[in-house]
Amino acid sequence: MRIGIQTAVILTFILLLSSCNHLKVDLEPPYQTGNNPLNIRQFGFVAQDNEWLYYIDAQNNHNISRTDGDVKETYDNTYARGLNLDGDYIYFASHSSDFEGSSGLYRVSIDNPQDVEKIHKHHTNSPIIINDYIFYTIQDDNRENNGLYRSKVDGTEQVQLVEGMINALQWSDGWIYYAIPSGTKVLKMKPDGDDKTEITTENEVKISATNFLVFDDWIYFENEDRLFNSRFGDQSTFNIYRMKLDGSKLEDLAEGKLETYDESSNYVYFSSEKFDSGDTLYRMNPDGSNKVQLYQGDKEWNWINITEDGLYLLDWTPEEQTFLYHLERGDGELKQFDE
Repeated sequence: MRIGIQTAVILTFILLLSSCNHLKVDLEPPYQTGNNPLNIRQFGFVAQDNEWLYYIDAQNNHNISRTDGDVKETYDNTYARGLNLDGDYIYFASHSSDFEGSSGLYRVSIDNPQDVEKIHKHHTNSPIIINDYIFYTIQDDNRENNGLYRSKVDGTEQVQLVEGMINALQWSDGWIYYAIPSGTKVLKMKPDGDDKTEITTENEVKISATNFLVFDDWIYFENEDRLFNSRFGDQSTFNIYRMKLDGSKLEDLAEGKLETYDESSNYVYFSSEKFDSGDTLYRMNPDGSNKVQLYQGDKEWNWINITEDGLYLLDWTPEEQTFLYHLERGDGELKQFDE
């Protein structure tokens, strides 16, 4: 009997050790991302690979199309979001209300549009590819599955890193950043799920945000706490802040909705919606200076993605007509794409 107990203890130890090793991943720079992680944070509706632009085709039932400026090709039965390009595949997420293939994470062969493969069946958001792994959130009717996950790009070795509802997800410089609705907290962790840390000021005051972006050792966020505003914003009307990731140098920057960051031009984009003047898009320097209005009018958008040839803005209304707009860098005109 004693030998049996000892054997059971050893087997349990081995299983636990195996489980822990399964969590460990070796992700070293340079990091290979399937799409700009900031694009994935904003619905991931365009991705670029050399001369080809891949996008959610508003004129073709929200399937994936690609164009080189002259030729257009469409991948049928790929009602998509969260576009990623990796190797020979386009990765995308679809939800059951949208897609006849049912809810899940998929990939389709770039060169063989008929080769569509389901990676898993769960309602997936924000799939970020880093080297050989995908990080993503699951939001299921079965709440037990909700959380932040990681798997190999083929769907194997799936592990849950965080339990519960996740509002936003971003990768930056070896860390996963995510927001949770409970207390509107923003946290960071290593790719293996270790070192979970809540983002706070240097005085350990928690930031309250569900919309944020991280780059160059700064976190930019929309503050949702009025007390935080009055304490740190000197009672200004600004709600967009930035702060060093170590909690120092907290600064209020602007009023509006935080959109995205363009690394090539070093601009942060934000917008505002006013009943008397319509939607307005701005850019500013990362420190909040040099604010420039780029657009004001009746066009609307939900998300903005960045590619080599400028900004793409998506007005996503699944039940109605969806519009995709393009804005060249500089002082270009906001135009409807692929009319």
